[in-house]
Amino acid sequence: MQLITGLRNRSNRVLHNLLDRELQGVTHRRDRARSVMTNRIDAGINDIGHLAARVRALSPAATLDRGYAIVTAPSGVIVRSPDDVSRDDLLDIRVAGGRLTARAQDLTSDAHEDGTDGQED
Repeated sequence: MQLITGLRNRSNRVLHNLLDRELQGVTHRRDRARSVMTNRIDAGINDIGHLAARVRALSPAATLDRGYAIVTAPSGVIVRSPDDVSRDDLLDIRVAGGRLTARAQDLTSDAHEDGTDGQED
């Protein structure tokens, strides 16, 4: 009977030791997975912040805030050159604070510094 009780006690200790080691392993893997996921989420949040800043910097509104304007001809086409409008056309000018209208009067094309007219071949 003592032999059976001893074997039972030994089996219980072995089983408890195995379970304790497995529990420690599971706990370690869970903590590691949590740490990896937290790091990935933090990196993703950081990436989103950088991308949002880039989008804001490249947005048309940010360009207007820097003093630029978007000029459209009566047809609604964006004016890139004096050649895009005719004398006395009413131009819509969008700036950071709103819109205004102007009439085209003096139409002059500027030559570029490299001596070309800015046209691609």
